[in-house]
This record gives sequence, structure tokens and C-alpha cells, in this order.
Amino acid sequence: MSSPLERRYRRLLRALPKWYRRDREEEMVATLLQEREHRLDRGPGLGESLAVLGLAVRTRLATTAPARAVAVGNAARGIALFGLAIYAITAIEHLAV
Repeated sequence: MSSPLERRYRRLLRALPKWYRRDREEEMVATLLQEREHRLDRGPGLGESLAVLGLAVRTRLATTAPARAVAVGNAARGIALFGLAIYAITAIEHLAV
């Protein structure tokens, strides 16, 4: 049976794509647990949580991911670029007035 801390780390790692977790989850949980071994913390800290969430975003947008994940990442980048272009055009219009 896993400890409450291990369950919290596994829950946090669910933010990562399945294809990434499949290869690395056990090693990541073991590393995170080992780092917390001598501390009395109850769960992942803010720094660890932000690092995992940042990794989740980077892996979902990575070009080395499986083809479907690359397509989703390309779509997300395209939408972000389109939104940025609209924002820039709106800002230029307001400056010109």
C-alpha cells in the first residue's frame, strides 16, 4: 500500500501526459519521495508543484512527443500566435486614435 505522500505525488504527476508518465512515473515518484524522506512535509511543495506543471506544459507542446501530441502542440501554438496578433492589432489601433 502506498503512503499518503506517495499518493499526493502520483496525483500531481497526473498533470503529465500519459505517454510521458508511462516511461518515467516510477522513477519520478521514487526521486520525489527520496528528497522528502527526512522532512516532515505533508505533500508536494509549491516549488515541486510548479516544476511538475511546467514540465507538463513543455511535454504537451514538445515536438519530440508522439504525433498526436505534436499536432495538439502545434494547434495550441497557432491559437496563441493568432491571439497575440489580434492583441497587437488592437493595441496599434488604440495607439493610432
